Amino acid sequence: MMKKQSFTHSRKPKFGMRKLSIGLASCMLGMMFLTTSHVSGEVVEVWPYGQNPNGKTEILSQTEDSESSQRLRDIEDFQAEKKMQNVVYTKWLDGVDVKDHDFRKIVDGNIAYYATPLLNGRGFYDINKDFNRDSDKCAAAVAANMFHYWLDINRDNVDRFLRQNPEKHGIIELPDGQLKLSDFLNTYESDHGYRDKSKLFDFISNNFNGPVWTDKLLDNYINGYAYNYKYGRTIEDPTKNTSKINFFKEVFNEKILTNNHSIRNQNEFSVLLSEAPYTGKAIGLSYGPAGLRHSLGHIISVWGADLDANGNVVAIYVTDSDDKKLTIGDERVGLKRYKISTDDENRLRLTAYEETHNTGGQIRGLWTLDTGKYAWADYFDKTEQTGTDQAEQ
Repeated sequence: MMKKQSFTHSRKPKFGMRKLSIGLASCMLGMMFLTTSHVSGEVVEVWPYGQNPNGKTEILSQTEDSESSQRLRDIEDFQAEKKMQNVVYTKWLDGVDVKDHDFRKIVDGNIAYYATPLLNGRGFYDINKDFNRDSDKCAAAVAANMFHYWLDINRDNVDRFLRQNPEKHGIIELPDGQLKLSDFLNTYESDHGYRDKSKLFDFISNNFNGPVWTDKLLDNYINGYAYNYKYGRTIEDPTKNTSKINFFKEVFNEKILTNNHSIRNQNEFSVLLSEAPYTGKAIGLSYGPAGLRHSLGHIISVWGADLDANGNVVAIYVTDSDDKKLTIGDERVGLKRYKISTDDENRLRLTAYEETHNTGGQIRGLWTLDTGKYAWADYFDKTEQTGTDQAEQ
């Protein structure tokens, strides 16, 4: 079991920043460690093709022909980089539909990485913060991403469950009204038509103060374990999951679907990350400044990985709740590809630097949410053989 670190928000650095760099100052120092090889020093931010996250927009003229040519060069460079890294195949989570031609290259000095626009309906989720009361909710955004993906993977089971008892299943009675799963099934649009908003994330932001744990939120809403802020995983106990704020306790009872793993080396990371997508699991990844394992950190969602011939993960594809104002041209950034490397002290890093040696943030752990397919099957076998649901027996 991994040692947990809480995830929160840090103040924006006061020192200078340049255009076309790596990302917004983020949840518990978040993305700064992807582009700095040490804790102190300049934090560089990415404002691709001219949009400043503080609101100032620079106009960069570009003809359609030159833009098309640039896109072709980006694709060629992307494929060349994967070849140089000996990528044998890319494994996406089930249902994620992204192609090489969706990626564009972002370069600034010694920083170079690839990103896609925020593509609606491609199987991945990128719930973003508004940076008001939700600034410390990176773990809540990952929980929302996981939950929406989990609902997609389990859509037939969820619909079947709701049909069993439409007046009860998926409805939580609260003193001031009802909480309905139907309201949480889909994301909704923010400005400019991007589906990066979630009523589940809104609910968490409005009802929790301070940083939260991704797994404990999911254990609450799926199993009925009352949320607590203490360190440690949820302990499975049928006498403890007594919270009424849950949607699927009748299906899973005390059996939690979440897990987390402390990452110590490349092999451990590669085995876990290469296996998880084949089981339909949703994945989160936590990281922080190298050498400060128990300090503040950040958590992001993982949607795919590039593997070499030895089965090592050499790059991952992620979404980040802190990059709402990060753009490619006039489009908001969605997926980003970060390189994976091992530093001189055998610590696993993820980085956007072109030179991966001793750069980027230290990977701390992987967080997963299982589909629960066997529990679903057991539940339907029991309830549909008798024509009743468990709650009425």
